[in-house]
Amino acid sequence: MFSLFKKKKPNGLTALPVKELLAPYTNLLELIHQQVGVPETHWKALYVQFIENFAEQVQLLPASESHHHSGAGGLLTHSLEVGLNALKIRKGRMLPVGASSEVIEEQKELWSYAIFTAAMLHDIGKPLTDQIITIISEEPKRILTPLTEKIPVKAIYRIEFRRGRKYRSHENVALLLASKIIPSPGLDWITSNNDVLDDWSFCLTGRKHEANTLGELVTHADQLSTAQNLTGAENTPLPSSKSIPLAKRLRTALIYLIDEGTNIPLNRSGAAGWVYDDKLWLVSKRVLDELKKQMIEEGQTGIPSDNTRLMDELMQNNIIIASEPDRAIWKMTVHVDTWKNNFTCLCFPMNKLWSDQTAWPAQPENVKVLKTTNENDSKEKNTPKHIEIQTDTGEEDPTPSETNNNDGVSNEKLDKPTNTSPLLDLPTPPGISIPVDDSSKKKKSANKVKETDAPDTSTPEVASNNFEVKVKSKSNDGQDFVDWFSSGIADGSMPINVSGALVHTVGDEKSLLLVSPLIFRKFAKSRHSISFEQLQRDFQNLNIHKVTPKDTNIWKFKTISDRKNKKSNILSGMLIEDPEEKLKIRLPTSNTHLIST
Repeated sequence: MFSLFKKKKPNGLTALPVKELLAPYTNLLELIHQQVGVPETHWKALYVQFIENFAEQVQLLPASESHHHSGAGGLLTHSLEVGLNALKIRKGRMLPVGASSEVIEEQKELWSYAIFTAAMLHDIGKPLTDQIITIISEEPKRILTPLTEKIPVKAIYRIEFRRGRKYRSHENVALLLASKIIPSPGLDWITSNNDVLDDWSFCLTGRKHEANTLGELVTHADQLSTAQNLTGAENTPLPSSKSIPLAKRLRTALIYLIDEGTNIPLNRSGAAGWVYDDKLWLVSKRVLDELKKQMIEEGQTGIPSDNTRLMDELMQNNIIIASEPDRAIWKMTVHVDTWKNNFTCLCFPMNKLWSDQTAWPAQPENVKVLKTTNENDSKEKNTPKHIEIQTDTGEEDPTPSETNNNDGVSNEKLDKPTNTSPLLDLPTPPGISIPVDDSSKKKKSANKVKETDAPDTSTPEVASNNFEVKVKSKSNDGQDFVDWFSSGIADGSMPINVSGALVHTVGDEKSLLLVSPLIFRKFAKSRHSISFEQLQRDFQNLNIHKVTPKDTNIWKFKTISDRKNKKSNILSGMLIEDPEEKLKIRLPTSNTHLIST
């Protein structure tokens, strides 16, 4: 009779003892053991203890909300896979680089341990920065603090992802949790060698590009595990799932790109899409190119190079709404306050992307997306106050000999663009979008995308949160250029404040210097469809750069070297004030080797 009044067990995940957590991974752990090849005492004291501590810390938490390894236990699975992949790749690398064979042999096991622990810990910050873990089996319910406590065994808990979380902020806090997970003998071992410690700590504080070979190995290992999970590849030691359909992979990649917010910005000047009427209207060619680039960078295979194929896949699986039978493209007019412009778009119902309505992007009150009724509608045009184009010759562009081997700067000339070839299913450099050149094959297809999904007229005054765009060119190249170098800085693929970098932070106010015209030539070369001179015009039309006191666009900075008898040189470029606010990225402190002339 008393059982009728027994409390109902709450729904959630139950924290398990470490032996139960690791039981499904017996084969994977044995492969790790084989790759390590250390004596049994070392294996148990350094590796097994570390893996068990890690499993206790992450329990059955997912690795992401809707991207790779998003199910229960995804973070543990992904981390073990990345650790194993890193050890496999490490076999072909001699560390430390350039050392004698004796030193390499002496430090071999130390480097392997540093690589394995860095690989497994690369996402350990996610429970701290991305997730809210609530213990629901206790009265009252309470939110866990991952930095100071683990989930108690047998406790029932729920996971919620933080809204508005900053992209990759988890990479900056992994080091805070490392000392809780790595056993003391392991920490002592890693800290016994300064070179190992430097690369290892750089890797665990979000600076993989400064972690040399160790950072490269962890990045590659992470990409392999991500690709295996997203594609359903069967070369994994865990029980594998069937191959994942392309449509599902496209949907997963799109949600990731929108949540990440860098390459598909929404509801602002230069945006790739807008939210209106519970639908997501995305500029067609731009979003399809970003999807292909993202999936290729993740190591996924079987990605069609033809955008028509991608649109057919999305329509057939009801991920997008057709504008008419067998046609994906919508011709829409986007209104933002008093500004309006025409785009060719794809229409994504938000309930097809996110089952949880709280995850939907917000719909601004000042945005409307309406079907275009008159494509020849004339619009006002504003001429910018001052357009200054930096050419390959002249005072504003120092020659390579003037700046050769500068500390922290470079003006190496870039090769002229060559003819493009059709896009292949091969990885492209991070942050660079390579368009599909189908100008020679203009087929009559209902779903064919234009070469540029840019607005078809110039328009005045676009108000954004941080700056004003007074002129909009016939392409989005200026804003695409800003998005390219911004995302490159954010993800580490765009070097900054180092030798050869094309971007530097300068001055007490930490302005951003774009080395000109080199950075414009680099982006224009990747596009093939625009000259760097036109790209400079498009960028200047955005009016986010600062002019000099002489009302010119080009600033000059003198290079200062720490080495004696090193001649100072001049570096020139365009300047963006308050770049962290305008570009929504974090920047390092100013380059002390550059001072304004």
